[in-house]
Amino acid sequence: MKVKTSHPKVIEKLSKSFAGDEGPFPRRSGPLLVEFFNNFGYEDKYRSGFPTRWRYAEERIADLEKKGRIEQFIDEATSIEELLKFNEVSLEYVENLQDEIIEYLNAAVFNITDRHIVKVDGRAKLVRKAEEKPIGEGAFAEVYRLNRESEFYALKQLKREYWSDTEMLHRFKREYEIMKRYNASDRTISVWNYKKEKLSFEMEYADKTLKEYIDEHYHVMNLEWQEHLCEEIILSLNELHPETIHRDLSYNNVLMVKNKPKLADFGLGKDTTRDYSYKTITERGVGTAHFTDPIQLNNIKDACIQTDIYSLGKIIDFVFCGSVVSREHKYSAIVTKATNKDLSKRYSTVGELYDAFVSLKNTPINYNPVDELRQMVREKKISSEKIYSILTRRNVGAIVTELIIADYAASLEIFEVFVMQYEHELEEVFRAMYDDLVGRRLPFPEYDKFGKFSISMLIEISGYSEATVILSEVLEFVASDKNRYPIQRLIKENRNNKQIPAIIRERWETY
Repeated sequence: MKVKTSHPKVIEKLSKSFAGDEGPFPRRSGPLLVEFFNNFGYEDKYRSGFPTRWRYAEERIADLEKKGRIEQFIDEATSIEELLKFNEVSLEYVENLQDEIIEYLNAAVFNITDRHIVKVDGRAKLVRKAEEKPIGEGAFAEVYRLNRESEFYALKQLKREYWSDTEMLHRFKREYEIMKRYNASDRTISVWNYKKEKLSFEMEYADKTLKEYIDEHYHVMNLEWQEHLCEEIILSLNELHPETIHRDLSYNNVLMVKNKPKLADFGLGKDTTRDYSYKTITERGVGTAHFTDPIQLNNIKDACIQTDIYSLGKIIDFVFCGSVVSREHKYSAIVTKATNKDLSKRYSTVGELYDAFVSLKNTPINYNPVDELRQMVREKKISSEKIYSILTRRNVGAIVTELIIADYAASLEIFEVFVMQYEHELEEVFRAMYDDLVGRRLPFPEYDKFGKFSISMLIEISGYSEATVILSEVLEFVASDKNRYPIQRLIKENRNNKQIPAIIRERWETY
């Protein structure tokens, strides 16, 4: 069973080590011990009747632990600056000594506790063993995953370098106060247990950020899935307004909890019902650049409901495009209005944006990329720029696969145009198509379309390249793995086709 750092045995061993009686710490004399601890606000004097050195250290360390300052003690006691007072041979020697001390303390002192020391940016940090590495990090704070009675929760802590920064302290506490006010809501991350001495608070644990969620799922997300996700995010922000302006909405602070989006990170948040006593004309770290309204980049005091609406528009765009590169989709008109340079032309409230979203959701507008490509061919209005914008999307594998299945003839015309201008992009497109095809279960005749498509493209492409290798892999997958006789025969018929690179045809000798 693990004991607390306040346990007498832990304090005793730590005191003997720090005084230099045990382990690698340099030996400190009585006066040096007094000088060190007086930096923590004590007013001790070394004189007659002074207790044994380690006993004095024990009293002071126990008191610091009681006051919640044990982490600060460890940091200062093992700092390079402190250790240089005892050895000025070289910085390298002192850094090695610091490592040796940390290793000793972990093995001989904190081994019976649930805490240990990790080295971060040259400083020693006493953390719970479960929080060795942060699972998230912003400009001013770190987030750790902890475990309590088999339940995960998150601990957010202000970075130590900002502990004496009045502005950062104010911002950190304000974030906690704003978030706590919405604990009853199911649309924001719940927070509790703010600790002033550790500049930390605990939070509901999230599975991943919106960015991570979209990166993982975008290739399989359909329109209904994307609409539901955006609608939940819009409703979450609508619940905050007009009482609170977030001021830092981005795909990193919309967090996913069991597939449900929740708002987090109110470090720049503004409570519109309260006039804070501490204000700055400008503030550092004014948001994730792509999602932040340019109006507030230079002066965050200009943030208002419309600046949050700008960020919301960018988030909607990200969900439907799968990246920060904007492309046309069903809700592009909403994004355009939400991010208009003129504030007066944006939605006046999140509720107004929500009404527009729901109205459009119930309107049968088709922005299926496969249908767009087929329509271009059908109407003979083929645009190479439009083709490029579609075939460079993150879910291009699924798009190409579905295009070939739905309209084989149109797929050939589309790729004839694409090959002419963007042959250097083919490797990535064909690899995505192949990976998507392998993961599907199709009626066997449908696989023949991919064999025929591959032969046609091998003839179309000029010379040998990685793209032609991938096409050959598609052929072999259809012919061998799916045992499609028509494609086996097609391969045999093209063994001597000199329009196909010889090095590719050599792969077909067994057919």
